[in-house]
Amino acid sequence: IHEKFNLIQAIGMLIYINRGSLDRFFEKIYNLLHPNGIFLLSYPHALSRKDTLYPTIDYILYSPSLIEKIASGKFRVLEHHHLMDGRKIGKYDSVNYLHPINPESRYYKNSSVIILQKNA
Repeated sequence: IHEKFNLIQAIGMLIYINRGSLDRFFEKIYNLLHPNGIFLLSYPHALSRKDTLYPTIDYILYSPSLIEKIASGKFRVLEHHHLMDGRKIGKYDSVNYLHPINPESRYYKNSSVIILQKNA
Protein backbone atom coordinates (compact mmCIF):
# COMPACT_ATOMS: atom_id res chain seq x y z
CA ILE A 1 0.00 0.00 0.00
CA HIS A 2 1.48 3.30 -1.06
CA GLU A 3 -1.41 5.56 -0.09
CA LYS A 4 -1.66 7.55 3.15
CA PHE A 5 -4.83 7.69 5.20
CA ASN A 6 -6.44 10.07 7.68
CA LEU A 7 -8.10 7.20 9.57
CA ILE A 8 -7.33 3.52 9.98
CA GLN A 9 -9.68 1.28 11.92
CA ALA A 10 -8.89 -2.26 13.09
CA ILE A 11 -11.47 -4.30 14.95
CA GLY A 12 -10.62 -7.66 16.49
CA MET A 13 -7.44 -8.23 14.46
CA LEU A 14 -4.83 -7.68 17.18
CA ILE A 15 -5.51 -11.19 18.46
CA TYR A 16 -3.71 -12.56 15.39
CA ILE A 17 -0.49 -10.60 15.86
CA ASN A 18 2.18 -12.25 17.99
CA ARG A 19 4.13 -10.27 20.57
CA GLY A 20 7.27 -10.25 18.44
CA SER A 21 5.39 -8.45 15.64
CA LEU A 22 3.58 -5.77 17.67
CA ASP A 23 6.23 -3.07 17.22
CA ARG A 24 6.31 -3.73 13.47
CA PHE A 25 2.47 -3.63 13.37
CA PHE A 26 2.32 -0.18 15.00
CA GLU A 27 5.19 1.02 12.77
CA LYS A 28 3.23 -0.06 9.68
CA ILE A 29 0.10 1.76 10.84
CA TYR A 30 2.19 4.83 11.65
CA ASN A 31 3.67 4.85 8.15
CA LEU A 32 0.24 4.52 6.52
CA LEU A 33 -1.21 7.56 8.31
CA HIS A 34 -1.01 11.20 7.32
CA PRO A 35 0.45 13.53 9.99
CA ASN A 36 -2.06 13.74 12.86
CA GLY A 37 -3.95 10.76 11.39
CA ILE A 38 -6.13 8.65 13.67
CA PHE A 39 -5.87 4.93 14.41
CA LEU A 40 -8.83 3.26 16.12
CA LEU A 41 -8.05 -0.19 17.49
CA SER A 42 -10.60 -2.41 19.21
CA TYR A 43 -9.25 -5.64 20.71
CA PRO A 44 -10.15 -8.34 23.26
CA HIS A 45 -7.99 -7.66 26.31
CA ALA A 46 -6.45 -9.95 28.91
CA LEU A 47 -8.46 -10.70 32.03
CA SER A 48 -5.46 -12.06 33.91
CA ARG A 49 -1.71 -12.54 33.56
CA LYS A 50 -2.39 -16.14 32.54
CA ASP A 51 -4.20 -14.84 29.43
CA THR A 52 -0.98 -13.18 28.28
CA LEU A 53 1.27 -16.15 29.03
CA TYR A 54 -0.82 -18.94 27.56
CA PRO A 55 -2.46 -17.76 24.37
CA THR A 56 -5.04 -20.09 22.98
CA ILE A 57 -4.53 -21.71 19.63
CA ASP A 58 -7.17 -19.32 18.31
CA TYR A 59 -5.77 -15.96 19.37
CA ILE A 60 -3.44 -13.90 21.55
CA LEU A 61 -4.58 -11.53 24.32
CA TYR A 62 -2.72 -8.45 25.52
CA SER A 63 -2.79 -6.28 28.58
CA PRO A 64 -4.20 -2.82 27.81
CA SER A 65 -1.22 -1.25 29.59
CA LEU A 66 1.18 -3.09 27.24
CA ILE A 67 -0.71 -1.95 24.13
CA GLU A 68 -0.69 1.64 25.39
CA LYS A 69 3.03 1.47 26.21
CA ILE A 70 3.96 0.17 22.76
CA ALA A 71 1.64 2.55 20.90
CA SER A 72 2.70 5.64 22.85
CA GLY A 73 6.13 5.51 21.24
CA LYS A 74 4.68 6.74 17.96
CA PHE A 75 1.19 7.88 18.85
CA ARG A 76 -0.59 10.16 21.27
CA VAL A 77 -3.28 8.27 23.18
CA LEU A 78 -6.56 10.16 22.83
CA GLU A 79 -8.72 7.54 24.55
CA HIS A 80 -8.24 4.05 25.93
CA HIS A 81 -11.06 2.34 27.77
CA HIS A 82 -13.30 -0.69 28.06
CA LEU A 83 -15.38 -1.06 24.92
CA MET A 84 -18.69 -1.78 26.67
CA ASP A 85 -18.71 0.33 29.81
CA GLY A 86 -15.96 2.95 29.43
CA ARG A 87 -13.87 1.82 32.41
CA LYS A 88 -10.13 2.49 32.31
CA ILE A 89 -8.35 -0.88 32.35
CA GLY A 90 -4.77 -1.18 33.59
CA LYS A 91 -2.89 -4.44 33.20
CA TYR A 92 -5.91 -6.72 33.40
CA ASP A 93 -9.67 -6.50 33.70
CA SER A 94 -11.14 -7.84 36.94
CA VAL A 95 -14.68 -7.81 35.47
CA ASN A 96 -15.37 -10.78 33.22
CA TYR A 97 -18.42 -10.52 30.99
CA LEU A 98 -19.54 -14.13 30.58
CA HIS A 99 -20.55 -15.47 27.20
CA PRO A 100 -24.37 -15.88 27.26
CA ILE A 101 -24.34 -19.31 25.60
CA ASN A 102 -21.06 -20.82 26.77
CA PRO A 103 -19.60 -19.24 29.95
CA GLU A 104 -16.31 -21.08 29.29
CA SER A 105 -15.81 -19.23 25.98
CA ARG A 106 -14.13 -15.86 25.47
CA TYR A 107 -16.61 -13.06 24.88
CA TYR A 108 -15.98 -9.95 22.81
CA LYS A 109 -17.57 -7.83 25.54
CA ASN A 110 -14.20 -8.28 27.31
CA SER A 111 -12.57 -5.78 24.96
CA SER A 112 -10.91 -2.41 24.93
CA VAL A 113 -10.78 0.40 22.42
CA ILE A 114 -7.81 2.70 21.98
CA ILE A 115 -7.87 5.82 19.82
CA LEU A 116 -4.45 7.02 18.78
CA GLN A 117 -3.21 10.05 16.90
CA LYS A 118 -0.01 9.92 14.90
CA ASN A 119 2.71 12.09 16.40
CA ALA A 120 3.46 14.76 13.82
